[in-house]
Amino acid sequence: MNRNIYLQVIFILLTGIVVPALAGLATYSADLSPHIIGVSIFFITIAFLLYEGGSRLHQRLRNHYTFNTSPFLKIISLCGASILFSTVTAGTMILLWISFLHGHTDWRSVYLYILLLPAPVIICTLVDEIVLLSREKMSHTLLDFPPRQPEQYHPEELLTKLSEPVQEFTGFLPVTEPSGDPLTQTVAARKKNRLVVRKGLENIAIRLDDIVLIYTENKIVYVLDHQGRKFLIDKTLTDLQEELTEELFFRANRQYIINIDYVRGFKTYEKVKLQVYLTVPDIDHSIIISQEVAPAFRKWMSES
Repeated sequence: MNRNIYLQVIFILLTGIVVPALAGLATYSADLSPHIIGVSIFFITIAFLLYEGGSRLHQRLRNHYTFNTSPFLKIISLCGASILFSTVTAGTMILLWISFLHGHTDWRSVYLYILLLPAPVIICTLVDEIVLLSREKMSHTLLDFPPRQPEQYHPEELLTKLSEPVQEFTGFLPVTEPSGDPLTQTVAARKKNRLVVRKGLENIAIRLDDIVLIYTENKIVYVLDHQGRKFLIDKTLTDLQEELTEELFFRANRQYIINIDYVRGFKTYEKVKLQVYLTVPDIDHSIIISQEVAPAFRKWMSES
């Protein structure tokens, strides 16, 4: 099982079984009466809904963060939003359950359940976010890893580097030969003019001239336009690299594809790399080009 399955099982066990039992809303014994089974199913259903809803809420919130956003701010905002969502959702469902039963209600147990509920929510949110942040930090470090000679690596680190698959990356986007088929040429021409992106449930055709950069974050690919609007696209950077033309777009690194029309300039960074500046203000992205790709980038800037 992967990490998400483990977290889901732990969260449902804590929220759907342990918390109701500690609060006194559910009692368990060897004799599984229909009442005990019904109560268990009810609270496990609440736990499942809280997990699924919380996961979608986390994904929406993460879309508004960048790598440079404070990890403390990310964790606090996600925990706060999760607690609020869980408390309101679970409280509403329990009130509906009480109104349906029309029986005696132990409000003390209900209040205790609401007070205990944030504990598993916080625990699972912290674990999930810490793992994601560590992976994000690791990927960013690998993208910006300074070039060194083999003798400068620790022996174990060198073995790890040598075991990694070798992939040639020059920064230029490949140019495909046009087909003689008129329909194929028409589709290819359209690919060079627009991209179909998503904003919520809406699919939008955005002009390539309006795209400032395309980047990936947490395995999701975003398109940023000249107005600062962010869209989702259901393609990888490698797929986009094959579709876009090198006259307009450049693969800066494994995280970014940039549009030459919005490059204001660049400067030397850490002696051997380049840092790119864009013309659009208030874009919180640090685009670093490695020593190996820097010559291709300079040539692309001077010839495009």
